[in-house]
Amino acid sequence: NSVVVTGNGTAMTTNGDTATISGLAAGYYMIVDVTTDLPAGEATSKIMFQVVGNTTITSKHTGTTIVKKVQDINDSTGEKTVDAEKSDWIDSADYDMGDDVPFKSTAKFEGLDNYTSYKAIFTDIMAEGLEYNEDLKVYVGETEVTSGFVIDVDDYVGESETDVYAGGTKITVSFENIKPLANGSNEVTITLKYSAKLTEEANLGEAGNPNKIRVSTDADGNGETPWDVNIVFTYKVNVDKYTKNAAGEKVALPGATFVLYKEVPSTTTDAQTGKAIKDTFTDNVMADALADNKYYITAGVFDEASANGSTFGFKGVDDGNYVLVETVVPVGYNAWDAVAFTIAATHDVVSAAPELKTLTGGDLFTGNVGSVDKAAGVLDTDVENKAGTILPETGGMGTTLFYIGGGIMVLAAVVLLVTKKRMMNAE
Repeated sequence: NSVVVTGNGTAMTTNGDTATISGLAAGYYMIVDVTTDLPAGEATSKIMFQVVGNTTITSKHTGTTIVKKVQDINDSTGEKTVDAEKSDWIDSADYDMGDDVPFKSTAKFEGLDNYTSYKAIFTDIMAEGLEYNEDLKVYVGETEVTSGFVIDVDDYVGESETDVYAGGTKITVSFENIKPLANGSNEVTITLKYSAKLTEEANLGEAGNPNKIRVSTDADGNGETPWDVNIVFTYKVNVDKYTKNAAGEKVALPGATFVLYKEVPSTTTDAQTGKAIKDTFTDNVMADALADNKYYITAGVFDEASANGSTFGFKGVDDGNYVLVETVVPVGYNAWDAVAFTIAATHDVVSAAPELKTLTGGDLFTGNVGSVDKAAGVLDTDVENKAGTILPETGGMGTTLFYIGGGIMVLAAVVLLVTKKRMMNAE
């Protein structure tokens, strides 16, 4: 028997979460969800049933979820930060400027049997400090797919003057119909993977560099999941380099060059051992803090010869082990003795609104952190060059020669004393 749909439909009376219609004759009816402004994460529902008496219906539609994650890697140890379930895809990370940051977004669509066609639109927006690498890939389950969707990349102007994403990038991935991807199943999981470079425009400290994603879930493009947010942090090391005049006042000292080295695993591209690096220095460079058997890369260079003033910084560093070396020493001054230090930071591993929790510099440079500004993401310290002659290092060749010379002098004095006593006895 065929079913004939008649009438223009009758609105149901709602009371809280319950909708009611009375006075129906026995027969077949269709309840159609005509909501145009769905709550976040909700999908419309279509239900057909036969009325033979008073009937209670429970809506069986299911929503769509999307989760965005980022990986966090400590360059010095090579270890990835993990959550309680030991997953290395988490909600926040810190990176060096110029690093490529990996992201992954996973959406699960359920209740596909309720639709003849199901449109899905992913909208991903990243802040200005993140530059999309144009490497997005789409997966159904664990299998990469290369068709059935369209990728659009646009500049994002922002929705208001206070929009933290203004000046960033919007990526849209549109599926006209995801049902074929489900292969007859009532649900399907779609994952997007891409990377973005942390750039010079990156925000330091607590502000961070956020990105977010949501997906439209119903056949008409209405209804959206809530935004899921990740954030990438980065920091800065500030150095106040000076000498003191006769009055004991701090004054700028030009003519020095500083290099910031970062400890890394031996497999890191362009990594060198501390010994190999030190072999390139002149004799007056003090760099014992570079361990002979550890590996390092150059994280930043400051050349005083081409800059003004005595305060400089290395912007865009993340957590890890570092050594700051004065590789060119101003003429007539002692070299600053490099000291290894560690930048350590904690941030939310799992959170709907990730935050930077702590930022420390350990025994930074002189043994004490001058100041740590977590909000600004800046670590400060002083570096002083003192005028004078460089004394021999303890245990070095200079010390050895000093000991030998002193020993010879002492021995000569003893011999002279003994000889003199013998001469007096002989008299």
